[in-house]
Amino acid sequence: MGLAVVLACCCWPALRAQPATASAAVYSFDIPPQPLSSALEQFARQSRREILFTPSLVAGKRSPGVAGTLSAAQALDALLKGCGIVWSTTSADIILLHEQPPPPAPVRARGGGVDGT
Repeated sequence: MGLAVVLACCCWPALRAQPATASAAVYSFDIPPQPLSSALEQFARQSRREILFTPSLVAGKRSPGVAGTLSAAQALDALLKGCGIVWSTTSADIILLHEQPPPPAPVRARGGGVDGT
């Protein structure tokens, strides 16, 4: 299998994202801290998984790395820690990276507030 990292995501609309699930398979990972794009390439090779992301999503970001015998989900979570990136899988078990959505804005009630009296 060739390098499993696809940097152009023109095919994203054709892929139907599914909730991320942890695979029962475990792999031996040895990925040192480095630029995130390089860490993801190593993750793809070591886990034999396909992963899709845009270069702009990972540009300038660093990964803390990961080492040990872990599931692909555990290793990917460790690699992405603190990067503001989340992942999901497609029905074909391809990993998709995307920006973490912002938290919902607080909802302000209109009129008749409670004043405690």
